[in-house]
Amino acid sequence: MAWVPQYDDYGEEVGERPVTIALAGEPSPFLTQDRWDEIERAHKVPIFNKTIPHFLTSAFLSSDMDELISHIITLEAALGLPDDFGSQPTGQLKGASNRLRAGITALLDPSSGELHRRLVKLRNGYVHGAPLSAIDRNELTEARRLARRVVMSVIERAIAQPTKSRSESLNQLLVGP
Repeated sequence: MAWVPQYDDYGEEVGERPVTIALAGEPSPFLTQDRWDEIERAHKVPIFNKTIPHFLTSAFLSSDMDELISHIITLEAALGLPDDFGSQPTGQLKGASNRLRAGITALLDPSSGELHRRLVKLRNGYVHGAPLSAIDRNELTEARRLARRVVMSVIERAIAQPTKSRSESLNQLLVGP
C-alpha cells in the first residue's frame, strides 16, 4: 500500500493516509463479489505474499519502465522465496530468475516463462545502463497480463492448498505434483 502526507486545513502535515483511487464508471465485470471473496480468502493463506497487492497497485499507478519494473516485482513477490535471492538458492534450480521462470512455466505455460525471460532482459538492460528506447505498449500489456495471470493463479493455488507453507507450495511448482 502506498501512503501520502495528510494535511490539516492550514496546510500543515499531520500524518499520512493511504493512497485512494477514485473509480469512474461501472465496476469491472472481472471484479465480482465472488472474486473479491476469493482474494480475501487467499490473503489469509501462507502462499499469498502480502506485498503482492502493493506491487501490483504500484504497477497500475506507474507508466513506462516503472510500470514494467513493478509488474516484474509483482511476479517476484508472487513466486519468489527469500532464499532464492541469497547465496544458497532453494532447491536444485539455481538463480532467482531461473526459478521464477520455471515457476511461471509450471503455473501457466512455457510461453509465459519465455515472456518472463524477455521482460527481465528488458528490465535488466534498463537497470544496468543500456541505451534506453521507448517501451513498446505491447510489452507493457504483456507484462500486465502476465502479472495478473500469475497473481490469479497464486490466489487459486492458495484457496486449493490453504494449509501448505509458502515454500512447500512454491517448491512443489518446480518438481510437479
